[in-house]
Amino acid sequence: MRAENDRAFTEDGVFRSDYRMFSKDGRTLWLHDEARLVYDTSGKAMFWQGVVHDITEQKEAEQRLHEAEQR
Repeated sequence: MRAENDRAFTEDGVFRSDYRMFSKDGRTLWLHDEARLVYDTSGKAMFWQGVVHDITEQKEAEQRLHEAEQR
């Protein structure tokens, strides 16, 4: 994720990444994180503005499809 952050900061100011996290109850959650740098009037980066989506169901469906194709 660090590489995507560095790339977004130096290239186009748009960050996109899918990653997994583990909840306190032991579930695996897949997240899609997307953000854009917001700049001040002089062009200096001020902060990231974005959203995180839970894509766990999508990733689980992809895994089931992959497993079905392997049979």
